[in-house]
Amino acid sequence: MADITITGRVLFRDETPINNARIRIWENDSGRNADDLIVDDRTDAQGRFSGSGDWKDSRTFVDIGVFRYQVDFDGRRRTGGSITNPHHFFTNLRMPWDNPNGNANTPVEPVSTITIGGQLIFRDGVPIPGARVRVWEVDNRSADDLIVDDTTDANGSFSGSGQWKDDRWDTPGTYRYQVDHDGKTKTGGSILNPRRFFRSLRMDWPSGVLWQNWISDLDSEIPHDRYMRPSSRRELREAVEAAVAQDLKVKVVGSGHSHSEVAQPVDGQMLINLHDFEGELEPYPWSEAANPARPQVRVRSGTRIRELNRNILALQGMGLPTMGPFDGQTISGAINTNTHGTGIAVGGFADMVASMEMFVVVPSAKGAHEV
Repeated sequence: MADITITGRVLFRDETPINNARIRIWENDSGRNADDLIVDDRTDAQGRFSGSGDWKDSRTFVDIGVFRYQVDFDGRRRTGGSITNPHHFFTNLRMPWDNPNGNANTPVEPVSTITIGGQLIFRDGVPIPGARVRVWEVDNRSADDLIVDDTTDANGSFSGSGQWKDDRWDTPGTYRYQVDHDGKTKTGGSILNPRRFFRSLRMDWPSGVLWQNWISDLDSEIPHDRYMRPSSRRELREAVEAAVAQDLKVKVVGSGHSHSEVAQPVDGQMLINLHDFEGELEPYPWSEAANPARPQVRVRSGTRIRELNRNILALQGMGLPTMGPFDGQTISGAINTNTHGTGIAVGGFADMVASMEMFVVVPSAKGAHEV
């Protein structure tokens, strides 16, 4: 079986629209199966209707089978059949009935008007709000017609109407689209059935934050409310307090310079990314007095080794006594894993540490607080 969508208008004899008429359309399957009901709808103020369904002929639209219809309105009924091109036939379905209101009804919209609506969703099915959606008809004979230029609402929904140059539904042209959201762009084209295509348009974007290790062979999607990227002591404290308030364990990640799953976020944990928590801090007076022959610097835990070497130590005429061949790790990650680069009498990064500050946050009756 295949899917088909049929749309059109029901008109009086004078071509004014018929409002609130019931129209049903079946595919007549020639006795092989029960007829397939494709449309069961009531017309709106413009006489418009639409419907979708399965039809049993599995061939292309070139050989689409035969359709029949029935229209009921104000005690009158009209039937017909042997329809081989429903898209064209129902574009303006004229009834042999006089309009009781003369020409008082709303004029029929031009057949060149099309309305397209749909929903934009992330790859896991979550709606995307605040995305800009544009849809054009690609006509090849003139400039593309912009049909939709809308921003999705909280449910990811959008819609738009416009003029398109092809004047028959059996040759509707093709459509293309562009979606822009949060610095990302997605485009597509060669769309023959825009109403169905945009009904649920899935982007290949995560609904949360996508974490990847340094070579992108490990990744995880983290909900926005469980991902923190502090750049100050205050923000770091707030991130840890938020985890305590939600009874979550904290996972801290630096540059993700690992080929194992050790740094990969875990469901049910708060991920704190230290990429923005970097730079030099004022030294403690006691640290300089403790060993003047061994100069020291005080840095934030998210500072990368290359930043430490080039923009902090080098400017003070200093350097690391040893290090590994790579300098993209954060200093805290290198210390916690005791990064290599040692010699017989030279220790790893952990041996260079003179002092360390830690946050300890515990819950209380009045909420989480720092100790």
